[in-house]
Amino acid sequence: AEILRHLGFRRMKRPDRTALGEWMAGELCPRGVSVAAMLETAFLWCRDRRIFASSAKEMERLARSERQRFLETFLGRIADQLSPATVALLKTSLDAPESATGFHAIKGDPGSASLENMLALCERLAFIKELDLPRDMLRGVGKPWIDQIVRRVGAEKASEMRRHTLQRQLGLYAVFLIVREAQIIDGLIDLLVETIHKIGVRSKRKVIAGMARDIEKVYGKERLLVDIA
Repeated sequence: AEILRHLGFRRMKRPDRTALGEWMAGELCPRGVSVAAMLETAFLWCRDRRIFASSAKEMERLARSERQRFLETFLGRIADQLSPATVALLKTSLDAPESATGFHAIKGDPGSASLENMLALCERLAFIKELDLPRDMLRGVGKPWIDQIVRRVGAEKASEMRRHTLQRQLGLYAVFLIVREAQIIDGLIDLLVETIHKIGVRSKRKVIAGMARDIEKVYGKERLLVDIA
Protein backbone atom coordinates (compact mmCIF):
# COMPACT_ATOMS: atom_id res chain seq x y z
CA ALA A 1 0.00 0.00 0.00
CA GLU A 2 2.85 2.40 0.81
CA ILE A 3 4.51 1.64 -2.52
CA LEU A 4 1.25 2.29 -4.38
CA ARG A 5 0.76 5.59 -2.53
CA HIS A 6 4.35 6.55 -3.28
CA LEU A 7 3.76 5.88 -7.00
CA GLY A 8 0.55 7.90 -6.93
CA PHE A 9 -1.89 4.97 -7.31
CA ARG A 10 -5.30 4.91 -5.66
CA ARG A 11 -7.91 2.23 -5.24
CA MET A 12 -10.71 1.94 -7.79
CA LYS A 13 -13.89 3.74 -6.78
CA ARG A 14 -17.42 3.58 -8.14
CA PRO A 15 -16.94 6.48 -10.62
CA ASP A 16 -13.77 4.79 -11.90
CA ARG A 17 -15.63 1.52 -12.38
CA THR A 18 -18.40 3.32 -14.26
CA ALA A 19 -15.89 5.11 -16.49
CA LEU A 20 -14.09 1.83 -17.20
CA GLY A 21 -17.37 0.14 -18.14
CA GLU A 22 -18.29 2.98 -20.50
CA TRP A 23 -14.84 2.83 -22.09
CA MET A 24 -15.16 -0.94 -22.60
CA ALA A 25 -18.61 -0.50 -24.14
CA GLY A 26 -17.48 2.25 -26.51
CA GLU A 27 -13.99 1.10 -27.49
CA LEU A 28 -13.62 -2.66 -27.00
CA CYS A 29 -17.07 -4.23 -27.36
CA PRO A 30 -17.81 -2.99 -30.92
CA ARG A 31 -14.61 -4.65 -32.16
CA GLY A 32 -15.65 -8.00 -30.70
CA VAL A 33 -12.36 -8.63 -28.90
CA SER A 34 -12.21 -11.60 -26.53
CA VAL A 35 -12.69 -11.35 -22.78
CA ALA A 36 -8.99 -12.08 -22.22
CA ALA A 37 -7.97 -9.24 -24.54
CA MET A 38 -10.48 -6.93 -22.84
CA LEU A 39 -8.98 -7.73 -19.42
CA GLU A 40 -5.42 -7.08 -20.58
CA THR A 41 -6.40 -3.74 -22.11
CA ALA A 42 -8.51 -2.81 -19.07
CA PHE A 43 -5.57 -3.32 -16.68
CA LEU A 44 -3.46 -1.08 -18.93
CA TRP A 45 -6.27 1.50 -18.82
CA CYS A 46 -6.13 1.43 -15.01
CA ARG A 47 -2.34 1.63 -14.96
CA ASP A 48 -2.27 4.70 -17.22
CA ARG A 49 -4.71 6.44 -14.84
CA ARG A 50 -2.83 5.29 -11.75
CA ILE A 51 -5.77 3.25 -10.48
CA PHE A 52 -5.25 0.07 -8.47
CA ALA A 53 -7.64 -2.23 -10.34
CA SER A 54 -10.07 -4.66 -8.76
CA SER A 55 -9.41 -8.38 -8.70
CA ALA A 56 -9.22 -10.30 -11.97
CA LYS A 57 -12.58 -11.96 -11.26
CA GLU A 58 -14.33 -8.65 -10.74
CA MET A 59 -12.77 -7.23 -13.89
CA GLU A 60 -13.85 -10.33 -15.83
CA ARG A 61 -17.43 -9.96 -14.56
CA LEU A 62 -17.42 -6.35 -15.71
CA ALA A 63 -16.06 -7.29 -19.16
CA ARG A 64 -18.62 -10.08 -19.66
CA SER A 65 -21.43 -7.81 -18.49
CA GLU A 66 -20.48 -5.08 -20.96
CA ARG A 67 -20.16 -7.61 -23.80
CA GLN A 68 -23.61 -9.02 -23.08
CA ARG A 69 -25.13 -5.54 -22.83
CA PHE A 70 -23.55 -4.54 -26.14
CA LEU A 71 -24.85 -7.69 -27.87
CA GLU A 72 -28.40 -7.19 -26.59
CA THR A 73 -28.35 -3.54 -27.68
CA PHE A 74 -27.00 -4.48 -31.11
CA LEU A 75 -29.64 -7.18 -31.68
CA GLY A 76 -32.39 -4.86 -30.46
CA ARG A 77 -31.25 -2.14 -32.85
CA ILE A 78 -31.40 -4.59 -35.76
CA ALA A 79 -34.88 -5.80 -34.78
CA ASP A 80 -36.12 -2.21 -34.63
CA GLN A 81 -35.02 -1.63 -38.26
CA LEU A 82 -37.10 -4.53 -39.62
CA SER A 83 -40.40 -3.72 -41.30
CA PRO A 84 -43.64 -5.42 -40.14
CA ALA A 85 -43.72 -7.48 -43.36
CA THR A 86 -40.17 -8.70 -42.76
CA VAL A 87 -40.96 -9.59 -39.16
CA ALA A 88 -43.98 -11.61 -40.31
CA LEU A 89 -41.88 -13.56 -42.84
CA LEU A 90 -39.18 -14.30 -40.28
CA LYS A 91 -41.72 -15.54 -37.74
CA THR A 92 -43.35 -17.75 -40.39
CA SER A 93 -39.95 -19.25 -41.25
CA LEU A 94 -39.30 -20.05 -37.58
CA ASP A 95 -42.82 -21.40 -36.97
CA ALA A 96 -42.64 -23.75 -40.00
CA PRO A 97 -38.96 -24.76 -39.99
CA GLU A 98 -39.36 -27.73 -42.36
CA SER A 99 -41.07 -25.78 -45.15
CA ALA A 100 -39.25 -24.79 -48.35
CA THR A 101 -38.16 -21.48 -46.80
CA GLY A 102 -38.24 -22.66 -43.19
CA PHE A 103 -35.46 -22.22 -40.67
CA HIS A 104 -34.06 -25.74 -41.05
CA ALA A 105 -34.31 -25.70 -44.85
CA ILE A 106 -32.38 -22.43 -45.13
CA LYS A 107 -29.60 -23.84 -42.97
CA GLY A 108 -29.43 -27.05 -45.06
CA ASP A 109 -26.62 -28.00 -47.43
CA PRO A 110 -26.99 -27.38 -51.18
CA GLY A 111 -26.81 -31.10 -51.94
CA SER A 112 -25.74 -32.70 -55.21
CA ALA A 113 -25.97 -31.02 -58.60
CA SER A 114 -29.57 -31.58 -59.66
CA LEU A 115 -32.38 -29.43 -60.99
CA GLU A 116 -34.42 -29.97 -57.83
CA ASN A 117 -31.61 -28.78 -55.55
CA MET A 118 -30.86 -25.72 -57.70
CA LEU A 119 -34.52 -24.70 -57.72
CA ALA A 120 -34.66 -25.15 -53.94
CA LEU A 121 -31.62 -22.89 -53.51
CA CYS A 122 -33.16 -20.29 -55.81
CA GLU A 123 -36.34 -20.33 -53.71
CA ARG A 124 -34.36 -19.80 -50.50
CA LEU A 125 -32.39 -16.99 -52.12
CA ALA A 126 -35.58 -15.32 -53.34
CA PHE A 127 -37.02 -15.55 -49.82
CA ILE A 128 -34.00 -13.78 -48.30
CA LYS A 129 -34.08 -11.07 -50.95
CA GLU A 130 -37.80 -10.56 -50.32
CA LEU A 131 -37.02 -9.72 -46.69
CA ASP A 132 -35.19 -6.57 -47.85
CA LEU A 133 -32.85 -6.65 -44.85
CA PRO A 134 -31.01 -3.37 -44.18
CA ARG A 135 -27.45 -3.97 -45.39
CA ASP A 136 -25.92 -1.21 -43.28
CA MET A 137 -27.04 -2.69 -39.97
CA LEU A 138 -23.74 -4.59 -39.59
CA ARG A 139 -21.69 -1.44 -39.97
CA GLY A 140 -19.55 -0.59 -36.96
CA VAL A 141 -19.58 -4.14 -35.58
CA GLY A 142 -16.47 -6.32 -35.61
CA LYS A 143 -16.37 -9.52 -37.65
CA PRO A 144 -15.89 -11.68 -34.51
CA TRP A 145 -19.43 -10.71 -33.41
CA ILE A 146 -20.89 -11.69 -36.79
CA ASP A 147 -19.03 -15.01 -36.81
CA GLN A 148 -20.18 -15.75 -33.28
CA ILE A 149 -23.84 -15.04 -34.11
CA VAL A 150 -23.71 -17.14 -37.29
CA ARG A 151 -22.18 -20.09 -35.40
CA ARG A 152 -24.77 -19.79 -32.65
CA VAL A 153 -27.78 -19.66 -34.96
CA GLY A 154 -26.33 -22.45 -37.10
CA ALA A 155 -26.14 -24.71 -34.05
CA GLU A 156 -29.66 -24.00 -32.74
CA LYS A 157 -32.95 -25.59 -33.69
CA ALA A 158 -36.09 -23.62 -34.47
CA SER A 159 -37.56 -24.51 -31.08
CA GLU A 160 -34.46 -23.11 -29.36
CA MET A 161 -34.63 -19.92 -31.42
CA ARG A 162 -38.25 -19.40 -30.42
CA ARG A 163 -37.29 -19.47 -26.73
CA HIS A 164 -35.46 -16.16 -27.13
CA THR A 165 -37.28 -12.89 -26.69
CA LEU A 166 -38.83 -11.61 -29.92
CA GLN A 167 -36.24 -8.86 -30.42
CA ARG A 168 -33.35 -11.23 -29.77
CA GLN A 169 -34.58 -13.97 -32.13
CA LEU A 170 -35.31 -11.45 -34.89
CA GLY A 171 -31.88 -9.85 -34.50
CA LEU A 172 -30.06 -13.19 -34.48
CA TYR A 173 -31.98 -14.52 -37.47
CA ALA A 174 -31.54 -11.33 -39.51
CA VAL A 175 -27.76 -11.30 -39.04
CA PHE A 176 -27.59 -15.00 -39.90
CA LEU A 177 -29.61 -14.53 -43.09
CA ILE A 178 -27.42 -11.69 -44.35
CA VAL A 179 -24.38 -13.98 -44.14
CA ARG A 180 -26.38 -17.00 -45.33
CA GLU A 181 -27.40 -15.19 -48.53
CA ALA A 182 -23.78 -15.02 -49.66
CA GLN A 183 -23.28 -18.69 -48.76
CA ILE A 184 -26.36 -19.73 -50.76
CA ILE A 185 -25.13 -17.77 -53.80
CA ASP A 186 -21.74 -19.52 -53.54
CA GLY A 187 -23.50 -22.90 -53.27
CA LEU A 188 -25.65 -22.16 -56.30
CA ILE A 189 -22.59 -21.20 -58.36
CA ASP A 190 -20.86 -24.43 -57.32
CA LEU A 191 -23.88 -26.47 -58.44
CA LEU A 192 -23.98 -24.67 -61.80
CA VAL A 193 -20.26 -25.26 -62.38
CA GLU A 194 -20.66 -28.92 -61.46
CA THR A 195 -23.65 -29.23 -63.81
CA ILE A 196 -21.72 -27.67 -66.71
CA HIS A 197 -18.85 -30.07 -66.04
CA LYS A 198 -21.23 -33.04 -66.07
CA ILE A 199 -22.76 -31.87 -69.36
CA GLY A 200 -19.29 -31.60 -70.91
CA VAL A 201 -18.26 -35.07 -69.73
CA ARG A 202 -21.56 -36.59 -70.87
CA SER A 203 -21.39 -34.98 -74.31
CA LYS A 204 -17.79 -36.14 -74.74
CA ARG A 205 -18.76 -39.70 -73.91
CA LYS A 206 -21.71 -39.47 -76.31
CA VAL A 207 -19.50 -38.30 -79.17
CA ILE A 208 -16.94 -41.05 -78.53
CA ALA A 209 -19.69 -43.68 -78.34
CA GLY A 210 -21.12 -42.41 -81.64
CA MET A 211 -17.73 -42.65 -83.32
CA ALA A 212 -17.33 -46.19 -82.03
CA ARG A 213 -20.71 -47.15 -83.47
CA ASP A 214 -19.77 -45.61 -86.82
CA ILE A 215 -16.53 -47.58 -86.89
CA GLU A 216 -18.41 -50.82 -86.22
CA LYS A 217 -20.59 -50.17 -89.28
CA VAL A 218 -17.63 -49.82 -91.71
CA TYR A 219 -17.34 -52.83 -94.06
CA GLY A 220 -13.91 -54.44 -94.14
CA LYS A 221 -12.65 -52.29 -91.29
CA GLU A 222 -10.06 -54.93 -90.28
CA ARG A 223 -8.29 -54.57 -93.63
CA LEU A 224 -8.52 -50.76 -93.47
CA LEU A 225 -7.09 -50.76 -89.95
CA VAL A 226 -4.22 -52.99 -91.11
CA ASP A 227 -3.51 -50.60 -94.00
CA ILE A 228 -3.57 -47.64 -91.59
CA ALA A 229 -1.19 -49.45 -89.25
